[in-house]
Amino acid sequence: ICSAAQAVNILIGLAVFFTYGLVFYIVLDIFWSEIKHRYSTNEKLANYTLRTALVVVSVVIAIVVPKIIPFVSLIGALCFSTLGLLCPVAIEILTCWEDGFGRFHWKVLKHFVIIFTAMLAVIFGSKSAIEDIVKTFF
Repeated sequence: ICSAAQAVNILIGLAVFFTYGLVFYIVLDIFWSEIKHRYSTNEKLANYTLRTALVVVSVVIAIVVPKIIPFVSLIGALCFSTLGLLCPVAIEILTCWEDGFGRFHWKVLKHFVIIFTAMLAVIFGSKSAIEDIVKTFF
């Protein structure tokens, strides 16, 4: 009989096993659209070979870098702030440029606060992630 933690680990493994192809579909589609014209005679074999190669590469990366969590934290610290905070502000500034920024330019203040928060998130998130990387590997 397994514990609840072991059962959860087994279920996570099964979820990854059954959804890996779905997650990998976009990566495969990008690669395949660039190279499929080269393999018009054996298109199916080339597609299967590409799929296998991409899976093998991702497994090799997982084996070579077993402690990848600190790197994921660094990527999250950089990308969350950029995609979640800075990009929406930039898009709103560009789309509202002609309409103005509201009475007393309140949107400028709002954008400044969001950009400042994003910068703090990048700085402190990156600092924390880099400290974790140093602690893990050195």
